[in-house]
Amino acid sequence: MRYIVCRALVAMLLVAAVPGRGVAGDGALLSHGKRNAIAVAALGVSTAALIAFWDDDLNRWAQRSPDTFSYNRFHDLAEVGSWYGKSDVNPVLVFGGVAGAYLAAGALNHNRRATDTAILLTKGYALTLAATFGVKSLTSRSRPETGEGSHRWRGPGFRKSEHRSFPSGHTSTVFLMATIVSHRETRWWVRTLAWTFAAGVAAQRIKSGAHWGSDVLVGGALGYAAGTLVNIRYDTHPRQSHPSGNTRHAALGASMVQISSQGSQNVVAWLSIALP
Repeated sequence: MRYIVCRALVAMLLVAAVPGRGVAGDGALLSHGKRNAIAVAALGVSTAALIAFWDDDLNRWAQRSPDTFSYNRFHDLAEVGSWYGKSDVNPVLVFGGVAGAYLAAGALNHNRRATDTAILLTKGYALTLAATFGVKSLTSRSRPETGEGSHRWRGPGFRKSEHRSFPSGHTSTVFLMATIVSHRETRWWVRTLAWTFAAGVAAQRIKSGAHWGSDVLVGGALGYAAGTLVNIRYDTHPRQSHPSGNTRHAALGASMVQISSQGSQNVVAWLSIALP
């Protein structure tokens, strides 16, 4: 089963990474992005359904496997995303720093592409959070750390964190960021870093016992689908220039960085500014 999971993750990453080439507005790229969004979403959902029956075995392998080549490579990949994947790291604050950096760079360098990337990240993040936590509230799946097993689903309701395992929020948000950044960036090394980091976070969430394998696969599919939808929407309806855009974006970039340092209690106010 570990080989099925690893191959599914690799296949998802290979398919998803292809649309990173090209520029916005490319018709062929847009069509390719639509097909890939459907393919990756289907891959994530179908594979998650398949491995749901073996989540317990995968969890035991990821945490207590003997020293083997496959496990060591899985461990190395998990180390890549170990910082972001830790439970005490707030993904919202990390995202605020990334989006704020793009927005500030766009305003300071008069780079509309960087500015638009920050706006797309913000809109995509809001969409991903809504989808992820909506499903979490509907399913209320127990995490591996509770010891209740992979088939403990409490149903609709607002539960504590230990009963909100499905899907993985860390994975969905980092796959969203990788999808948008790889589509917008022309630098190959940035796209490579984005997807390597995303894969590392996915592996770390399983290895740490915070999520089941199916949680991570569905989270990755959700993040990629949301990012692709945002990219497609922008490519077909590009944002028009605004006379006071540079001043407004510079102020927004500063506010985003400030909010990310203050804490997640200001996230609602931040999203209300960023999503007019």
